[in-house]
Amino acid sequence: MKALSITFLSALILGLSLIISAGTAFAYDEEDYNSYEDYDSIVGDLSSRTTGRRSEDLIDLDSMKLHAGFGMTNTLIDLRSNGNNPGKVTLQGFQISLGIDLFSPNVVTEVGLINYNSVSKDSYKYSLKEFDLKTYYRHHLNRIVALRGGAGLGVRYFDIRDPENGSTEYTNPVAQLLVGGEAKLGKKLSFITELSYKNSMSSASPEKGALDLAFKVDGHF
Repeated sequence: MKALSITFLSALILGLSLIISAGTAFAYDEEDYNSYEDYDSIVGDLSSRTTGRRSEDLIDLDSMKLHAGFGMTNTLIDLRSNGNNPGKVTLQGFQISLGIDLFSPNVVTEVGLINYNSVSKDSYKYSLKEFDLKTYYRHHLNRIVALRGGAGLGVRYFDIRDPENGSTEYTNPVAQLLVGGEAKLGKKLSFITELSYKNSMSSASPEKGALDLAFKVDGHF
């Protein structure tokens, strides 16, 4: 009987201990629940501030600039053979361009317009105009010299005049890859050399592709 009483007393003490522990835990849970809303709002506020700072760091609006350029372009066109026409023809022209930094001073998107001089070869006369859109990345070797590489799309309006059929104009969409380099001439000017390959995207066009070499002066502001 004595052993039974000790066992019962132990069970009672254990039960009271569990009840007190549960009550204490419930009290803490209630306090945590009441403060959860404030804690969550603080964390949300800190997260939004951190995100805003990171966004400002990633997009440096102060360093974004506009670019305007003018220069000369040479294009070597690889022609599809029709039995009489030459296999290749070279044209020279002038280009103007306008670009803007894209989220970074190292990434630039640019549109350009090129007007080539007409040239005659083997009784054929060739004329060409071009509009292109390209994006390139600049890697600075030092404060003066930078390398560039990129890709783009364009449209070439190619006119061919021959003695038999007269003048025929072809609209030729092209895809291009480009590499080049630039050197700063001052705070606002750069001299740019660019080599690009343009692949015809139309089988109906008389040109299969072209290799272009351009020299231009670019102003940035």
